[in-house]
Amino acid sequence: MTIAFEVLPREPLYFGPPASLPAGDTHHGRSLFPPPVSAWQGLVRTRLLEAAGLDLQDRSRQGREARAALVGGPDELPPRWRLEGPVPFVPGADGRAEGWFPTPLWVHQAKDDVDPDAPPRPLVAEPLRVPEVNAMQSDLSWQLVPVGAPKAGRTSPLGGWLGAGDLLRVLGGGLPAQLSREAWADRRTHWDLPPFVHWETRPGLALEGNTGTAREGMLYFVRTLRFSPGSGLAGWIHGLLPEGIPADALHEGTVSAGRKARPVMFAPLDLRSRAWDEVRAGAYLPPKVPRESCDFWLYLASAGRIEVPVRPTIPSPEPDVVLEVRAALLHKPVWQGGFSIETGRARPNSPFVPAGSAWLVRMSGGTPEQRARVLAELHGTSPLVAPSRAAFGEGRMFVGLISTQ
Repeated sequence: MTIAFEVLPREPLYFGPPASLPAGDTHHGRSLFPPPVSAWQGLVRTRLLEAAGLDLQDRSRQGREARAALVGGPDELPPRWRLEGPVPFVPGADGRAEGWFPTPLWVHQAKDDVDPDAPPRPLVAEPLRVPEVNAMQSDLSWQLVPVGAPKAGRTSPLGGWLGAGDLLRVLGGGLPAQLSREAWADRRTHWDLPPFVHWETRPGLALEGNTGTAREGMLYFVRTLRFSPGSGLAGWIHGLLPEGIPADALHEGTVSAGRKARPVMFAPLDLRSRAWDEVRAGAYLPPKVPRESCDFWLYLASAGRIEVPVRPTIPSPEPDVVLEVRAALLHKPVWQGGFSIETGRARPNSPFVPAGSAWLVRMSGGTPEQRARVLAELHGTSPLVAPSRAAFGEGRMFVGLISTQ
């Protein structure tokens, strides 16, 4: 059983990072985006428990056991449950929701030295052929392949966010559409967010805990997330809901979200764009892979805690097919933590590899059908994170094809 739902913010939201609000210190703070998986699963499980009529403030052993019986403990979901999301989305002109994703790091842009206001021109960075003696090595003697586009002049990662249609083209080996000059002028100031989410700066004042009065010198400002009307965050829960939780629990109701407990509303995610469904299903993957040795990309669609991200071990779904990481394109790690309502304690802070990161993988051996099955079975899974964390939606990956092969 799969339940698709959407979360619609009604006010600006602020998620983390895992530190005290910056009153009287740096005086400025900025929300994480997209929201951490810890915050996302908290929203979902809080709504399920409220729909079941349980008291979330009951700290007794019986109360904790009753909640765990329905939605799992603080760090685990019930058996055979799996969460997916959050995916930012916005309704299209046809009323169908369009998901948005961080641009894969193998999509670069060429610099325009003549017209600095010109929109970025996307291009694909490729593994470079270099003599063996010049191959890059880490301090552990790993052979790493450089990736770039030297013939295009000065380049850098494109960055920003792509709609599902553009991501489908990129994962299929192509390029996203180039923005018009007007669209670029509108988006360049918030290129680090989807076009329907904007930064909104809000002031705050720290209060004395015992009196509730303002603390001297404790004014601060936080950059919150303002969603355009109708847009929000999409998610799925895979698994059977136990008796006691209504089947439509995630299709109605409100909960509080983020640092300032702002209201968000749950609703059904009924209509999605065709491109979004094709991305999730891997509809672009080939039925056969004829070349015995070929490369492909693994694109990280959701952040995850990954051991040795520069050179992870990817288990092959087919024993006759060998997988080897040749290059890692990684964003700077983001520290995430959170607060467990169930335990009343802060969660440990951990480094997460952000979405948009990617790995170049060499696949060899097996038959054309076996190699195609490897791509299909890796797509949409979380092979680089622990199974317990994968169930929460961490480390979800999509396969990207390389058009030159």
